[in-house]
Amino acid sequence: MLLNIARFFQLLLVGLYTGLLFGDRIGVTPIRPKLPAAAFVLFQQELHLRFGKLMPVLLVGSFLAGVISLVLLRRNYQSRDFIFTTIATLCTVFVVILTRLINVPINETLMTWQVSSPPENVMQLWAPWEGSHTIRTVIAVFGFASLAYANTARPRRQPNPRSPALSAE
Repeated sequence: MLLNIARFFQLLLVGLYTGLLFGDRIGVTPIRPKLPAAAFVLFQQELHLRFGKLMPVLLVGSFLAGVISLVLLRRNYQSRDFIFTTIATLCTVFVVILTRLINVPINETLMTWQVSSPPENVMQLWAPWEGSHTIRTVIAVFGFASLAYANTARPRRQPNPRSPALSAE
């Protein structure tokens, strides 16, 4: 029961943060360079205020649910379930590392910029964020796919031949 709860929350949280990263990468990333510098700064600051609160909850929650799942699966450490849950959990760790090392410092700098007088080279300053964002999105999608596979590729229980539902009587 506890394993099912942990796996549910890991899948839900990984799915949510992967969806946010993927949606931003596919939908917003191509538009950002087209914005005037002031509009870019305003948009990104507002986005950061929202995602800056949500992403840590999703990332930490998915990591903790993954660790709990792995602890509960540890006796079957050679199973596909354990291996692909491990891959998904490691992908979350890599996303967290990239986010902390690259995206968070750039976001912190972004929050100091004035909308009325943005840096002249705003997109050059932002470019490392976009590069890291692309990498972490690919990693997140791979982790989500691994977790989805782990949740759907479990061996099915064989029906009990003595079950009343299978009995001809």
